[in-house]
Amino acid sequence: MSNTAKLLDKARELCVPATDYRLAKTLGVSAGRMSNWRRGKFPDNEAAFKLADLLGIPATEVIAYIEADRAKTDQQRSFWSAHLSRALPSIAIASAGLLALGGSLIGGKAEATAAKTNFASNVYYVK
Repeated sequence: MSNTAKLLDKARELCVPATDYRLAKTLGVSAGRMSNWRRGKFPDNEAAFKLADLLGIPATEVIAYIEADRAKTDQQRSFWSAHLSRALPSIAIASAGLLALGGSLIGGKAEATAAKTNFASNVYYVK
């Protein structure tokens, strides 16, 4: 599974209901565009920033993961891979913590959403 698909899966888990349709609406894109991302096309930088905001990680991380997947040569892939931290494992930890707090970022109560957003934005691995 590509890094882009993993990012989309983690973001989808934060939606209520946890569907690609809800994720598309949350990111402000069409369901067709989300479907294209699932079939091998890649989000643009604007969508990457929105995805990063939803996941609570730096946009540069999301863009680096997308570009590593998009790379056509080993040299390009190596360049982007060298700029990746361990954000995907931290997203998994943050998602588990969010779900343990009682739900999701999307569709929940305002005070729970604020608490969950804080939690997600403070979970990172250090290289």
